[in-house]
Amino acid sequence: MTLRRKIRWLTWIGLIGCLMAAIPALYLLRQGMIAERGQVAAALVESAGLLLRDLERSASSGAISGDEARDRARTALQALSAKPFHVRIFTDGIVPPGWPAIDRAVTAQGWFEPWGWAIATAGDIGDLDRDFLIEASGFLLFLAALLVLSWPGSRFLSQHVVGPLEALSDRMRLLTEGRTDVDIPGCDRRDEFGAMARAMEFFRRAAIALIERDERLAGIMNNVGEAILLVDDRGRIEEYNPAAVALFGAPAGDPAGGICAAGRCPRCSPPPTARGSMRCWPAWRRRRMFRGRCGRRRWGSNAREAVN
Repeated sequence: MTLRRKIRWLTWIGLIGCLMAAIPALYLLRQGMIAERGQVAAALVESAGLLLRDLERSASSGAISGDEARDRARTALQALSAKPFHVRIFTDGIVPPGWPAIDRAVTAQGWFEPWGWAIATAGDIGDLDRDFLIEASGFLLFLAALLVLSWPGSRFLSQHVVGPLEALSDRMRLLTEGRTDVDIPGCDRRDEFGAMARAMEFFRRAAIALIERDERLAGIMNNVGEAILLVDDRGRIEEYNPAAVALFGAPAGDPAGGICAAGRCPRCSPPPTARGSMRCWPAWRRRRMFRGRCGRRRWGSNAREAVN
């Protein structure tokens, strides 16, 4: 999966996650509003009980009569009834089962034992449903706006972040295939992508210089008249030119087999002749072996010119 698709998938997963998180959040919001309405209803019952207790004490002290205290209590409790709350007094001390006559409501009840009254409070939650729908609609509109704005944001990330990365990745693939004639985009940028592009341009130029040097060395080795051998640190011959083949008699299809048998280096042991006998290796030819820039030992008088 490409980086562009990963960013798109992450965007969609984030939006879906927000939607999934919004569902329990909205549910908890509605339940909290209903619980708050129930707490207000219970507080009204408690306030009504305190009012009745004050009036009962006034009647007991003789300040007012008992009937006047009850009349004042009915008037005060009627004043507490205001939408969305309904406060009722049942003088028989029993709350009817069908009260209140509201489809959806929260209720709270209390008793005033000195008078034998029952106090009931009901809070209508129909308005809460309307408020909840308003809150939910606003949140859904926010998610819709976020979804609309996420598409330009995703395209911006694709063009300014994923696009340069894909271009550099494509140029790296071409360089690994040997295409050193490609242009590296973004070398003039001042951000991290520009630094990566400049580093890749440096590697491209180094690869071009290495290829040109190898071609120049191959041309010298193939055209020089003296034998040139490239030997590694273990004394095994890696490359040689046609003059070495003609000198040592190695077959053209046998790479270094007839030149240095069994991995023996000409510096430490004389090469075999055409008939397999050993002969002394001249000292003047041994003096021509030296170590080049790459660390490999080169054989022949023209090897220094080939490296330079």
